[in-house]
Amino acid sequence: MGAASEPQRTRTIRLGAAVVAAITVLFAAGLTLRLRRERGFEFAMPIHPAALAAPETARSRLLRWRTWSYPATADEREVVAFYDRELAGDWVAGPARRVARAAIKRYRRGEQTIDLRVEAADEPGRVMVTALLTDVRGDG
Repeated sequence: MGAASEPQRTRTIRLGAAVVAAITVLFAAGLTLRLRRERGFEFAMPIHPAALAAPETARSRLLRWRTWSYPATADEREVVAFYDRELAGDWVAGPARRVARAAIKRYRRGEQTIDLRVEAADEPGRVMVTALLTDVRGDG
């Protein structure tokens, strides 16, 4: 009886070792993917030279987005042109559109998207600039 159970015990140990190795590989792959995705959010967003203050930033690791927001003394076209120049090369610019009092423009790089919103502020000659970086694709 002892000799017959020895091969079965060896098979059980090998199967257990294979399961632990597979779980370890899956965990390492998931961790690598998460770290790569988080590195993408360490993007240094260019800030327009006419910014009146340092940008306020917010971030959600769970929902995978990051924002920058700041007031500036420039007109909408100048701010959009600035981002067109600064993001040229790595990012593909989409068409600009108007929504109410704001100009909106989208830039894409791989799976990442920057949505730029430039809207007139309450004070004349000022705009509010907001940029949203995300890696979730959407058509909106």
